[in-house]
Amino acid sequence: KHLTTASLLLDPYAEYSGEDAERLLLESGMVFTRPYDIAVFSVRVCHADQRSAHMIDRILRKYFSCCSFASGGRILSLVISENGFTHIGAALDELYYACRRMLDENCILGISRFFPDLRYCTEACREAVEVQQKATEPGIFRYEDLIVHSEAAASNSSVSPAGEGVRSLCQQAMKIIASEYRDETLSLSSVSERLHVNPNYLSANMKKYAGDTFINLLIRERMEQALRFLQ
Repeated sequence: KHLTTASLLLDPYAEYSGEDAERLLLESGMVFTRPYDIAVFSVRVCHADQRSAHMIDRILRKYFSCCSFASGGRILSLVISENGFTHIGAALDELYYACRRMLDENCILGISRFFPDLRYCTEACREAVEVQQKATEPGIFRYEDLIVHSEAAASNSSVSPAGEGVRSLCQQAMKIIASEYRDETLSLSSVSERLHVNPNYLSANMKKYAGDTFINLLIRERMEQALRFLQ
């Protein structure tokens, strides 16, 4: 299974069709059905070996079909989801903090974009490794955010430093706060999962975008609404 996955991710000259790649992975023991999306996770830790890859597989298989292997000082994971990666936030949180706790305090996790077919495996792998290599501190980093930052820098745009994609993300979170502030279960974690992002990532960008933390923004909205009702 690991050799098959390694070939799909690392061999730029492999000419697998989507159907061929599906057959190879199904024959090697992975379980998935159409329709699905794929992504690649690149985890940089100090002990990147097959034992660490097995640990990562055990975590990710709670959420997705996956296969991980060690390569070049990192662990690469091919992840296949049949539900649109709706649990990506929870999966990334659990994976990141488990890796920091058990493998390396300075863990860096790079995430490719989501692709609709296995024939994009090598492109997804390139993206995950590229964004992970550009990271300068521990954390979870997405290729789509790297694109946003690069485009903003190239165009010298007047968009905020967080980028257009981050601004859109924060606007969605603000809309949820404004419309669902009465919900007692509303929290940073629940909103992050709905928006498919890491809670720490959302919290940091909310502070840049709106000038305060998610919880303080939620409390402020509730207090303002309570004041209106009193008036």
